[in-house]
Amino acid sequence: MPVKTAVAVITQTLRMAACLDFINSVGDDSAVTIFTGDPGAFKSADLPAGVSVVSASAPEPLLTDPVRLRRVVRRRLLQWMRSGSGIGRFTEKAAKTLSRILRPVRYPGTPRPGTVANQPTNSYLVSELESLHQTESLTIIAVFDLFDLPSVLEFSARSGVRVVVR
Repeated sequence: MPVKTAVAVITQTLRMAACLDFINSVGDDSAVTIFTGDPGAFKSADLPAGVSVVSASAPEPLLTDPVRLRRVVRRRLLQWMRSGSGIGRFTEKAAKTLSRILRPVRYPGTPRPGTVANQPTNSYLVSELESLHQTESLTIIAVFDLFDLPSVLEFSARSGVRVVVR
C-alpha cells in the first residue's frame, strides 16, 4: 500500500474539477486523502486507485444539522425525480426555476458568503489531519475553499506541512 503524501481539503463540491486535477498531478505512486463536507459527491467521480474520501466534519444527528438534512433530502428527492418518470422531470425543472426566483436560505450562525476573517477553526478537521500525519507522512495539503484555510493553517503551523491554495 502506498504511503499517503497528499491531502485535498474541499468543502464546496463545485470545485471538484480542480480537486481532480490536483489528484492527477500528484501522481500514481502516492495516495491522496480527500477531506470533504459531502463525501457522497465523489462517489460518481472517476478516482484513481489509492484515493480515499473522508468526511471533514464530525458526524452529527441528522435533525440537528439543517445543512446536512437539506443535502440528504435533496439527494433523495433527485433520485426519485430522476427515476424515469415524466412527472419527476417536470418537477425537477419547476424546482430549478423556483430556486432561481427565490433567494437562498441562510441559517442563523452561518457566515455570509465571501467572509473569511475571524472564522472558527474546524477542530475535527485539525484532529483528523494530526492523526493522519502521525500514521502517514504528509508532504502537501491542497485547500480549495478559503473557509477551510484557518483550520489547515493551524495544523500546518504545528506540523510544518506545506499548504497550497488552489
